[in-house]
Amino acid sequence: ENGEAERIARAITGDNATHAAAYARAHEAFLGKTVHAGEDYGPESIFQAITDCRADRVGHGTWLFAAPRVGLKDPASRRHYVERLVQYLAERRITLEVCLTSNLQTLPAITTLTRHPLGKMLKARLSVSLCTDNRLVSRTNMVNELRLASEAFGLGPQELRRILIYGFKRSFFPGTYRQKRDYVRSVIDHADRVLSAHGVKKS
Repeated sequence: ENGEAERIARAITGDNATHAAAYARAHEAFLGKTVHAGEDYGPESIFQAITDCRADRVGHGTWLFAAPRVGLKDPASRRHYVERLVQYLAERRITLEVCLTSNLQTLPAITTLTRHPLGKMLKARLSVSLCTDNRLVSRTNMVNELRLASEAFGLGPQELRRILIYGFKRSFFPGTYRQKRDYVRSVIDHADRVLSAHGVKKS
């Protein structure tokens, strides 16, 4: 299926094709780039986001594990494609911005958070952060997103700490890399002090 694989590698799906030139300009200017992908379209759109649009972060990524949505004929090849894509994201620490409330509101297949792939993402040790997607339309905030994640997936304080810190580590910080490291270190230290004050030991 080399022909199909080549088609996937260069596929342009959804609105990303319209914005490819803009993302190229942003890349040339060394700007951080987030691309929404894997929300309406399947794993191929995530691949396109991190290749054609050179995304540093992926908004949503909801259908990352949806092998049946991959445009290959052979089911085994679809599964293999997803496995390689997950491995690629994991190794390069490309962060997935998971939007639980928004997905519940807009994706008919996500009727309950137990059907959301966040649990699989965490099990695969991907770089995952939580995101509101929007606050006004979805009527949510970060505290609510953390609560939903905790209740739906049984996440403890240390797991929530890890998710929050991934968000800071992969943020588009306006200063130098050294300044960002110092800032993230201060966030980690603060989180550890808060957890310690509430009797949570370091893992």
